This record gives sequence, C-alpha cells and structure tokens, in this order.
Amino acid sequence: NTRQYFLDALTSTKKADRDIGLTNTFQGLGHLIHLVQDAASPAHTRNDPHRLYNYESLVRDVQDAQNQAFLDWLNRPYSGPDPAWQTLLPNPLAPIPIARLFDTDRYDGTNPEATIQPLMGLAEYTNANFLSEDRIFTERDLLWRFPYPRRSPPASVTAADYAITLSDGTNVVRQYFRKDFHGDSGYRLATVGVLEDYLQRYALDSNRYRKSPALDEAVYRDYAERLLPRAVGYSAALLDYFFRGKLEAKVAPDPMNPQVLLLTGKNASVEALKDSTLKVYGDYENEARSELGSWTISGPVAAGGDLPGQPLSFRPPSDRPVPERYMVVYQGSLGEEKKDNPPGFAGAVIGKAAKYVGVIEQLFINQTDGDVYFRNGTLVTKLNVRSQLRSGSLVFRLHWGARNDTFLVEGGVPSEGAWSYYAFVLNRPGPDRAFRDSPVATLVRGPELVDPFFPRSQLPPFAEIYLRADQAHLDSNLDVILHGYYCVDIPSPFEIDRSECHILLVNHSARTVLFKVSPFELGAPGPVVNSFSAVFASLVLRLGTDNPADSRIVVEGVQNLHSEDSDDVNRGYLSVVDGNGRVVSTLMDWEIAKTPGYLGNVPERGGRHLLWEKFDDNEDSNVRTYLASLVDGTSTEIGTGRADFESFLAASLLPVAPDYLVRAVSPPYFVKGWTADGTVVLPRVNTPGFPPEDPDLASMKRLADLPSGVSMASPPQWQVIEDPDLLR
Repeated sequence: NTRQYFLDALTSTKKADRDIGLTNTFQGLGHLIHLVQDAASPAHTRNDPHRLYNYESLVRDVQDAQNQAFLDWLNRPYSGPDPAWQTLLPNPLAPIPIARLFDTDRYDGTNPEATIQPLMGLAEYTNANFLSEDRIFTERDLLWRFPYPRRSPPASVTAADYAITLSDGTNVVRQYFRKDFHGDSGYRLATVGVLEDYLQRYALDSNRYRKSPALDEAVYRDYAERLLPRAVGYSAALLDYFFRGKLEAKVAPDPMNPQVLLLTGKNASVEALKDSTLKVYGDYENEARSELGSWTISGPVAAGGDLPGQPLSFRPPSDRPVPERYMVVYQGSLGEEKKDNPPGFAGAVIGKAAKYVGVIEQLFINQTDGDVYFRNGTLVTKLNVRSQLRSGSLVFRLHWGARNDTFLVEGGVPSEGAWSYYAFVLNRPGPDRAFRDSPVATLVRGPELVDPFFPRSQLPPFAEIYLRADQAHLDSNLDVILHGYYCVDIPSPFEIDRSECHILLVNHSARTVLFKVSPFELGAPGPVVNSFSAVFASLVLRLGTDNPADSRIVVEGVQNLHSEDSDDVNRGYLSVVDGNGRVVSTLMDWEIAKTPGYLGNVPERGGRHLLWEKFDDNEDSNVRTYLASLVDGTSTEIGTGRADFESFLAASLLPVAPDYLVRAVSPPYFVKGWTADGTVVLPRVNTPGFPPEDPDLASMKRLADLPSGVSMASPPQWQVIEDPDLLR
C-alpha cells in the first residue's frame, strides 16, 4: 500500500491528489517504522501484554523529561543491520523482503550467540537477550516457554552487586542478575529477589513464589542503552530500503528537432532493474502533471547501467508551454523486491525530478576599485585579487580556467612596463556545485612573467612569433596556454620568395611547444613558390589538458598565390583541430575567393557548436552564416545576406556551456540548447518571439543586481555551472 501511495504522489494529475499520496506515503512509512521499533521492545517479542508500568513506560518518561540520557541512548554508535538482509531468501509466510528486518530465521531457540551477529532480525535479538514483565526466566514455563535468557543451568546470568541511588538520594547496594552469557552481555537483566538464597538452598521452584526476580528502573535503563540504538538503526534501514532505488535522469532538447525532447539516464541503484515501466511526466504552471512518454523495460538493467534504448524521445504537447520540470517514474522489480511477488504487488517505485538548467556565473573587473568580482544569481562578491598580486599591480585582464573553479589574471605595475600571469582557485563547495555562499579566491600560481617570445629557440631560424598573450588560457593543471602562429620566409634562387605561417600552441608555464602545424599539413595547395600560405590558431573552444584529443581549437587559413600574368588567387580555410593538431572538422576547405570568420567568443567549456560566416571576396553583401556541430562535423546554413549576419550579431548570444547559449546584453538570460536550423535559438531581431527567452529556465535567468559603486570596466567573463543538484 505504501508503494502505491508513493506512486500516486509521483504520477497523479492534480496537485491535491499528489499531496494526499505523499501524506499517505509517510503515514504508511510511519506505521512500518512503528512495527520495526516494536520489535525492539521485549514485551512485543515475548507475547507479553505489558499493561502496567514497563520498559516502554520508562523510555517515554525519560523522553518526556527531555533527559540527556535519552539522547545518549539514541546517539550510542550502532551501524545497523548487515545490508545483506535484503538478499536473504524470503519466508513463504512473509515474502516481502522487509520481513527480514524482524526475523531472519537464524535464531532457533538453541543458538543465542547468533543473535549478536549483524545479520540478525531485530525481534530475534530482543527475544533472546531481554526479559519482559510477565515473561521472566520462562525457560521451563510450559505455556510461555522462551529458552533464553535463562537462570537454570546453563545460566545466562551471574549475580552481581551494583551501587544505586534511590529516589530520596540514599545510596544503597542492590544485587542484580547480570547477563554474561548466551548472546549480548554486560548489563543488568533483572533484580535478585530477597528470597533468592532461601529458594536455591531448598531447591524450591521460584515460579510458584511469584517469580521473585523483577525489572526495575535500572534494568530498563540498561535495556534502553542497547535497544534504542538498534531501534534507530533498523528504522533507518527500513527508510533506506524504501528509498534505495535511484535514477540519474537528464532531459535535453533534440539537436535535430526542437519539438522533441530526449531523456537519458542510468540505474544509479546498487541492484538491477527489471520487468518494469518507465514514464516521464511534465509539471505545468497550474500545478497539473501530465504523462509525456512511457517505455517498457523487460531485460535487466545492471547497477550503474544505462537505461535501454536511450536517448528516449518524447514530444511534449505543442499547445502548452515548456513544463516547469519533468518527473521520471520507474515502477517494477528492484533486486529482491519483485513485481507480482506476492501476486498483485506492483514492485518498487523510483521517482526522479529532471531539469535542464544551469547557473550563470560572471567574473568582471570593477571600474571603481579595479578588483575582480564574482557574480551569480544571488551573489556579487569582491574576491580581493589585487591584494594577492605584487604591490602596486593593476588587473588588466581575466579569463575562466579550463576547470570551473579556476581563473587566470593578467596584471602588473604600470610603471614597470611588464605584466605577469596569476592563477587563482575558488573554494567551490563541490565538483560542479553552484555557490550558495560568497566564494573565496586563493592565489595558487604566479607571478609568471609574460614572455611571448620564449619559443624562439624551438622554432626555425628567423621565425617571427605572434602569440596571443592577451588570450591566455589556464588549463586543468594550472599551466598557462597561449595560441598564435609563427611565420618563416622560404627563399628560392629561381622564383620570388614564398612565406608560410604555422599554427603554434605553447605551454607558457612549462616553456614548451605543444604543437605546430603548417598550412600544407592541413591540405593547402602546394607548397608553391611566389605565395603566402598561413593557418592561425584563432580561438580555443575547449581545453582538455589531460587528454589533448579533447581540446578544440578554431583554425583560420589563407593562401595568396601571386601571378604576373593574371589576378592573384586567394583561398580561404576554416577548421577545428584537437590538441594534437589533428583536424576534427573542416568547415571551409581552401575555397577560392572566400574568406571565413567566426561569431562570438566561446569560453573553454563550450566547444560543441560554432557560429561562423563565409564572405564572398567579390561581393561584400553575399555573406552566409552557419551553425556547425563539432560533434559530427556538419554545418547548417542559418542565414543569408548582410541583414541576417548583422541580426545574429545583434542577438549577442554566446555559447557558454556545451548545451546553452546566454544573451550577453542586459538583462542576461539563458536560451534553449542548440537546434540544427536555428529557428529556436537564433530568431531574427525585431521579429515575434525575440529575444528568445526560455520559460523553462526563467527562474535561473537573472544575475544579481550590482550594488552601488560596482560597475564593469570591461565585458565580463561568463560560464555556466550545471549543478547536479539542479540538473538531475
């Protein structure tokens, strides 16, 4: 029933019904927890009505008095039952696995030592190791025979003296039966009656004399010290079991069809999924929840395995807005909790909310004090960077690093005419976690004096070096990476000299050349005399230091062939290479009379898409705009003519994360992920629907207002944090 209530809470159309389902779920869990905790009360495990003052009465009195002893009992270390209880074969009379929290069928009345093993039912432990008011030492009782604890040989107890304080403050010594054998030990089990010596001396049956042993407050306190931690541990095990099913789920737009959404995910449980259904629901503004897609899972999905058939596509209704969020719901077998066992049992239920959202973050230089500030949707914080630079230094530029907790500063003392690089780390609360509190920036590297000419000795003689020192990048190892090119003249005794410019990527911190690539290695015609051939590393899309093949660098190329008999021939080239100089995708392949270029500036963690344009050298108005996918290397034309080109520039949309664009002008906001034809993310300016604000991301779109005295001295540096707490 509790599983069904939980399913109602996840799938009901109306919010009121979902609230009822959630209330019933926790009431049902409360009832189950009550049953578990009853198994930590001796009377419940020994068929004792416990009508008068008893163990439970003492615990309640101590709790009501807010006595420190109660907290001490609850906080006593206990790790809970062995998790293997979930895998035990079921008892046919109680087939649902949680029955094994009560009884594992390992204690049979003859082996009390087994009851202190981790893999033991709570009722078994309590029955074999404690007494209740009317079931004291009943190993010989024909009606209520419980073999343990026992006083007759072999006895579970020995008599011992204890100093106690009576309610009037009097200190006395009282004798108790201390449990020393047969399972748990080292605590008072019962009082020793005043007639005990007489009864033993004459071998009289104490059962005929009202069971002279009794259970007093001191006994109950010793019981509570052991039983309450187990009640907590077994209750937690029940809750963990009920919510043990876990999914990872992400909803994202289909890059080839903006009307379709894609669901991807994993079985994040430690048990397999099987014989089940997977559904996705959408939550809308009026608090209604609607089913959007449904799939059947037949074969097992191993722990950590991908959901079968993904990405699973579904199409939200076109007459409704984008849902506020998506609820992914699994129902079926999970480990030993199997569908239709017992017959009619629907199986486990897992719910997971999925969104596609992110958090915008900015770094900028404040025009007033020249320091670096951090900004997100709720925070504007001074990072006190200048105080960590050389005395008198100003901050000239800054860039986010390849890691989202790092950034690079270029700074220096103006009178010295030189500047240095400084690497900083932010105390991000966890990998890819958004800041809820003000971040702290710590200097971890620098000053590193800027030297854009250091590779000269590693290049051909007389090479001219042009490194973009103003576009430095900080890799994941906190090394400074520069890109640019170098040029050499190739003299010829027969023809006019030719010149070549090669891509150059260097590690400034390690003083090493990472790679250099000639235009001819990238397919330029030739080499030919009387020519200028060049390729330039223009833009770093993504920097993957640990694996250079993960890097993405935009390369522009040009070739001019000079001729005395005819017009010069110009060729244009545009491609993307990885960190080894290998071509990933060619966008323009040395086309005659064409010049390429790219739109926008992409931070190092963009890199799945590129906006670029192609100009006709013979007709300035004939410009075409493209959206290129760096996943499959294809490009789609999304604009034709000067008007379209200027419209895209006016949109000021920057790709700041693999699946997101951000509008850089005020007010900043997210727009939806890329689409192949550009109709969603790149509508023309002054047309209906522009700016293309995404309602699904509306709650996360804004940046905190700048306080008085804070303004940006230059355009900010952007990045998006896809916080798993928000994304999955």
